[in-house]
Amino acid sequence: MARRNVNPSSGGTGGTHEQTINTAFGEILAEMGHRWDIRSELIGRTFEEGGRPDILIQNPGDWPVVIEAEVANHRQAEIEAQSRLGNRLVDSAMSIDSAIALGCVDKFWVKCVDWVTAAGP
Repeated sequence: MARRNVNPSSGGTGGTHEQTINTAFGEILAEMGHRWDIRSELIGRTFEEGGRPDILIQNPGDWPVVIEAEVANHRQAEIEAQSRLGNRLVDSAMSIDSAIALGCVDKFWVKCVDWVTAAGP
């Protein structure tokens, strides 16, 4: 696992900080599912309708699941998760039928990143 440099006091919870957290959370999830394909903070278009999720989980033969994670802004996580339902993936005919809104306080995210960083190379 790559080491992450996250400083929660470096100017808030948006932008790079949240992207780093989503990537670290994706790495934690990847350790839990042996066949899961976990992609976080994707670059480019993920859905035919445009846009991309914070975290996309795919398991061969199963429908994909999206996680929209927000630090402190729980309502925004719900709005984004609901907006993903029914979207089709660009690289397959699968549509999103399950989306999880995950809103957490900054302290939780920092603990996750600390755990990933401690387990690094």
